This record gives sequence, C-alpha cells and structure tokens, in this order.
Amino acid sequence: MERPRSVKQIRQFLGLAGYFRKFVENFATIAEPLTRLTKKDTPWLWEDAQEQTFHTIKDKLTTRPVLAIFNPDRRTEVHTDASAIGVGAILLQEVDGKMAVVSYYSRQNTTDQRCYHS
Repeated sequence: MERPRSVKQIRQFLGLAGYFRKFVENFATIAEPLTRLTKKDTPWLWEDAQEQTFHTIKDKLTTRPVLAIFNPDRRTEVHTDASAIGVGAILLQEVDGKMAVVSYYSRQNTTDQRCYHS
C-alpha cells in the first residue's frame, strides 16, 4: 500500500484502519500524527512522524493479533484510562489462570474535550 498523498487519502486510510481499531492497542494515540493532518487549516507536512505512523498502523493491522474470544461465563475486567489527549480501555478475561485481552478501545478527545479537567 502506497502512503497517502492527500488529506482525502489519509481519511480513507484512517477510516479503513479505524474499522479494526479494537484489535490495536492505543490506536488513537498511534494514529494522532496522521489525524492531525486531517484538521481544517492544517498545512500538508508529511514528515518522519507521519511516515512512521503509517507503517506502524499497517504493521499492526497485518500482524496476527492474540486476542481471546469473549466468554460471558469467565471472570471479566475492564481497565480504563483518560487524559487530556484521549481515552482508552481494555476488556480482559481470565483464560487458563491468566488475564487475556479480548478487545481494545481508544479515541482522541475533541479540541473542546481537551479543555476538560481529567
């Protein structure tokens, strides 16, 4: 896959990658350098951070994830975290005496939400 060369192409890439975000830990944080380029009145500057982010996301989407399948009969935990930048969560279940990841959740906060007290 060739790197995006326009805001439209970044949005398309992030839209496709975002569909699978629950399989990628800290997806929103990882994607931030690309997301930043999609904001209104932001000049197009494809730098090392964007190049690295593009390849990191591709690698994470093409590497086999090791996720457990949710079982409602197992002990379940949800771990959450929040900051001014965004929020994240991990759904875990006990499998063979160890906690295994079932799903990830993350998103960036809006500009207004970044002003909230965390």
